[in-house]
Amino acid sequence: MGATVWQRDGQGGKTFKTGIQQNPQRPGKRKLVWKRDDQQAHNPPEATTREQLERAEAERKVRAAQEELEALRRGIAEREQRLAREQREAAAWEAGQRWQRDDMARRKSRLEAGFAEAFKQAKQTAAADMAKPGRAPVSAADTAEVARVLAARDDYEVLGVQPGASSAAARRRYREMAVALHPDKCRVPKAKDAFQRLVRAYQEVTKSVA
Repeated sequence: MGATVWQRDGQGGKTFKTGIQQNPQRPGKRKLVWKRDDQQAHNPPEATTREQLERAEAERKVRAAQEELEALRRGIAEREQRLAREQREAAAWEAGQRWQRDDMARRKSRLEAGFAEAFKQAKQTAAADMAKPGRAPVSAADTAEVARVLAARDDYEVLGVQPGASSAAARRRYREMAVALHPDKCRVPKAKDAFQRLVRAYQEVTKSVA
């Protein structure tokens, strides 16, 4: 394209058109274009650093919360295991106590049944001894003898024999005392208790010398 050229004269200051001047072709200029990625183009370095720090802080908090939650879960699991173990131990202890109570009840029942049978036989033996013809009469035990039997410290002292005495000696002494302490013959208070104590003592002594 060209351009209109205007010229002013030196006298009147008028301007007039002198023609059209063609614009010479100017060489094109090269542009320097700086390319940057979209993130850098939209976010300055300071903003990027701040966002990275905030993101790192958020991730750290999430990890801390996850670790705390995991620790809480482990604690709950451990408490549940401990509670289950304590419950099993308590159940085992209760079962053991129940078995001991039942075993003691069974032993007591057997002892009572055995003692009742021994007491019955002792009364029968004493009654038979008292009824034997030609046997020297045995006087009933007095209050002192009843008190001695009840206050005896051990079974041998009840029978009035030395520890290690033979079964024959223990049996002979037992028969004599059974006649004297028999409830049907001895009317002293607590004579029945003394007779029962005699029966128990004889049972224990005969076990030790058997």
